[in-house]
Formats: sequence, C-alpha cells, structure tokens
Amino acid sequence: MVLLAAPLAVLGNVIRITSVIIAGEAFGNEAGVFVHDWFGFVTFLVAIVVVMGLGYFLREEEGDSARTETDPKPTEQVT
Repeated sequence: MVLLAAPLAVLGNVIRITSVIIAGEAFGNEAGVFVHDWFGFVTFLVAIVVVMGLGYFLREEEGDSARTETDPKPTEQVT
C-alpha cells in the first residue's frame, strides 16, 4: 500500500491541476481559484478511499496466515 502513495499523489495532482486550468479558462479566474481551493480536499478524500479499499482487498482472512497449504493437517487422536 505504501508503493501506491506516490502514483496516487501524482495522479491526484494532475487531475486537480487540469481541473483548475479548465475551470479557469472556461469560467474565469474566480472559478479557477474556487476549484483550486476545494478540489484539494476532494483528491485527498479519493486517495484515502482508494488506499482503504486496497487495504480491504489485500487483508488476510482470520486464520489464513497461521496455516499454509504445505502445513500438515492435524490428526485426530484415537483414545
């Protein structure tokens, strides 16, 4: 998940800067400033959601790390 931080930061900033430029060109300087001020929060929120989602899908189920396929299965004791 740590390796995903740099690409997410770059992608988020590219999208944010592109949005600022488009809003500024299409709707004027005030719109560009508004998008700049608020879109940083949106990109941060999206990055957190992506990292949390990745963590959800990468986590191990309970007990998966304790046993592998090569571990011998427990035998029943006959008394």
